Amino acid sequence: MVRTMSNASVSIKFRAGLTPSDPEQQPVLIVGQAAHLGALNWDDVRCKLEPRVTEEAWRRGLQCVTSSPGDSCELWPRAVSLASLPARRSRHAAPARNHALAKIVRSTQRSTDETIVLVCRKRDVLANGESEDEGIGPLDPALCENTLSAEEVQTLQDAADATRLAARITDTPANIMNVDKFIEFAQCRTRPAGLTPSDPEQQPVLIVGQAAHLGALNWDDVRCKLEPRVTEEAWRRGLQCVTSSPGDSCELWPRAVSLASLPARRSRHAAPARNHALAKIVRSTQRSTDETIVLVCRKRDVLANGESEDEGIGPLDPALCENTLSAEEVQTLQDAADATRLAARITDTPANIMNVDKFIEEAFKVAKELDILEPTVIRGEELKARGMGGIYGVGRAAACPPALVTLSYMAPGAADSVAWVGKGIVYDTGGLSIKARTSMVGMKGDCGGAAAVLAAFALAVKSKPTINLHAVLCLAENAVGPLATRPDDIHTLYSGRTVEINNTDAEGRLVLSDGVVYASRDLKADTIVDVATLTGAQGTATGKYHAGIVSNSARLEARCVAAGLRCGDLAHPLPFAPELHFTEFTSCVADMKNSVADRNNAQPSCAGLFILSHLGFDFPGSWLHIDMAAPAHCVYTMIDYFSKFLQYFVTTQLNILFYRYKSTPEEEKSIKERFAKNTKLVSQNLTNMVVKNTKQNIKLPHFNSI
Repeated sequence: MVRTMSNASVSIKFRAGLTPSDPEQQPVLIVGQAAHLGALNWDDVRCKLEPRVTEEAWRRGLQCVTSSPGDSCELWPRAVSLASLPARRSRHAAPARNHALAKIVRSTQRSTDETIVLVCRKRDVLANGESEDEGIGPLDPALCENTLSAEEVQTLQDAADATRLAARITDTPANIMNVDKFIEFAQCRTRPAGLTPSDPEQQPVLIVGQAAHLGALNWDDVRCKLEPRVTEEAWRRGLQCVTSSPGDSCELWPRAVSLASLPARRSRHAAPARNHALAKIVRSTQRSTDETIVLVCRKRDVLANGESEDEGIGPLDPALCENTLSAEEVQTLQDAADATRLAARITDTPANIMNVDKFIEEAFKVAKELDILEPTVIRGEELKARGMGGIYGVGRAAACPPALVTLSYMAPGAADSVAWVGKGIVYDTGGLSIKARTSMVGMKGDCGGAAAVLAAFALAVKSKPTINLHAVLCLAENAVGPLATRPDDIHTLYSGRTVEINNTDAEGRLVLSDGVVYASRDLKADTIVDVATLTGAQGTATGKYHAGIVSNSARLEARCVAAGLRCGDLAHPLPFAPELHFTEFTSCVADMKNSVADRNNAQPSCAGLFILSHLGFDFPGSWLHIDMAAPAHCVYTMIDYFSKFLQYFVTTQLNILFYRYKSTPEEEKSIKERFAKNTKLVSQNLTNMVVKNTKQNIKLPHFNSI
């Protein structure tokens, strides 16, 4: 008995190339003309047949169907079928024999999840694809001549979707698909690419862009996201408000639909995409994690905007003024968002979970997903044996041994080699130069450099670069214990240079120095970029939006600044003057100290120069140091944390006040009420804060110590 099903009920998905699957879970039909099937090798299709079908069974089945065109056989019961198309055709029948193919598909069909492997000439694949589309599932075209490009696969998918659309309309009963429904259906199908209909009550929506771009939108462009809650009149009124006042926002439907315009002006050191302003708008209007953001922007700005939004919201529907995004561009945007989430997840995970062992597991997962060689791991005592005293000395006191982990992508015939080196301190107590209680909180994020390198490597490799690319992760926990490095200790780093430790909390430059020398000496990289949350002084130098960069190459420095403006992750150069700054590390007992003598003399630049000194100031390649200590931390999280700290501080000072002056309960209540009213004043000018008591003015002496 031949099983049939409605054309409209089948989901079709096309893919170029074969992907491994077990026939027991996903039945497979391999079909084509006898001559084309005969050109297949066992290795061409084994990923679809093993472990159920042996090579001997495959060859036997192939012999049967090629010797008798139009015949079929089962290679595995009710799971794997092999069929050949008829050899003859009349002049009025299609050369692709797609009608014969449709009959074979129906007669051998096992499930709606069945895979069809088409073996045919490239020029016939569209005809075959549309024929198959009458009743089966995903398509894996394995072609004798060559494979399909992404554009050709998309064309094939579009043809299948169009066929499904016609079938669904035709098969729907008239009591449902009446004239009104048909008109409504047609209106929904004419929306811009990227927007999908939704009810704002179920899925809140924010429409945001620059005023000029928003002004180019028509009601029909966005109505599928707003109806039935927002009327055209309300839309036009809201549009008039935000376009006449750039940087403003308004609600079109309470707590469900918001419309906002980005600021019109920007300075030359801010990103043209205005992604930082966008992030603030998203946070201020966010209703739920399932909120949809409709971006109205230039195509060249969508990556920066997309990554900025990715900090706090859900699905992205880009509606672009110029044109829509291709499938490849959407995938690139999705990959960038996934990479950002990977880095954020690693950085935000507490160190009792994301220790060195777990970080190494993450690196192995990335390598497996990218289908590259397993990472190289140098760990524990092997680091010491190989002379990597920087990483070993920083991490030897921790429960999990330190490690240097390297992932490599080798491009065929590549001449250039680039290495990204990341600081991966999974937790930084400061070591024996221990951090204060308040400054230690949040140090789980000191692995941000390594997390960024791992995520960026995963994203870059997906684009198949034409260079050799390496990700070097310098992983350790700067812990306190019997084996911890002491101030006054001297370590020999991988460069062979000796370092006198005068601050165990300046550990990042030690691990990075080993990492960059390994990249140069062992990986033969001619361009090296190290990334780290390295110095607190970076935030003072370039702020919380711009990473501070130091480079021995003016060209690489300029490219980094330009890339930051393009993608929204801003960077700004720091002075590169070894002859002026490196003397800060002068030591009487070693080649150098690890911390500066004068903390007011370009600290972030000095930290970068320390790393370069181990490569050598005469390093013939290009080197770039990125200190992202301040940008790596979420601005709003830091503000929230400071608010809690302020609340804690004021409460503590009140307790001291009551104890010292023996106030009565009524006086205590009066003082508390006055403090509650003047919290903002306290935060602005703690040193001059005066609390007026009913009997006398009482100054708070401890406020001067903050």
